[in-house]
Amino acid sequence: MILQEISLCDRIFLDFGKNSVTLQSNCQAIPTDSRNIAFRAAELFIEETGAQGVDIYIEKIIPSEAGLAGGSADGAAVLKGMNAHYGNPLTDSNLARLGLKLGADVPFCLKGGTAMAEGVGEVLTTIDSKVKTDLLIVKPDCGMSTPYAYRRLDETGFEPVDADRVADALTRGSVDDLCRYMGNVFETVAAESVPEVFDIKENLIRTGARGAMMSGSGTAVFGIFTDADALDKAYTFFKKRYAHTYKAKMI
Repeated sequence: MILQEISLCDRIFLDFGKNSVTLQSNCQAIPTDSRNIAFRAAELFIEETGAQGVDIYIEKIIPSEAGLAGGSADGAAVLKGMNAHYGNPLTDSNLARLGLKLGADVPFCLKGGTAMAEGVGEVLTTIDSKVKTDLLIVKPDCGMSTPYAYRRLDETGFEPVDADRVADALTRGSVDDLCRYMGNVFETVAAESVPEVFDIKENLIRTGARGAMMSGSGTAVFGIFTDADALDKAYTFFKKRYAHTYKAKMI
């Protein structure tokens, strides 16, 4: 699959010199114990290096159950932040090894940019993408858990997307070909569970997106925009209907 870093992000604050790991957030919906990837990331780093504890505060902006790797990005941020604070005792490859224990997306979140991911997500090939467009991200109120999405996909089967064509379009800077070839096999699961995803896709195209697709295991949908006025009008349209509506950029 193809993974793309975008500008939408949570903010992570670390307070060092503590005797244990604690986690707080402005979002009551996320766990604040070892069920949270950021919490487990701190525990893994301490286990690996012998570092002291840390207080973690997550200012949550990325919506949960959206397929945007918000939890994975938080875990990666904690690993990188703790490593920097302690003078970088772990190499990039060692951080990636720890990250993989936390989740398949964490190694990419440590790396960033644009990449082809293979294996379970740990084999990353950088893509020199020349597509740096604006995005509009819209998430319906209903989410979809990643374990359920994978389980249901295994039950129903799927036709794989040609990721090489997508990578080639990104390398050539062709937005037309990117929109033509991109696809998400999890949309078949969303059709059963959250059909609203397809209403959002259709409305993104209708309001000026060059292409639209559900992100990851869902349920957030992104639209690719190359016209700033169309993006602004689409944002106004969706923000009235969905609280989780965000402008972002491909990085």
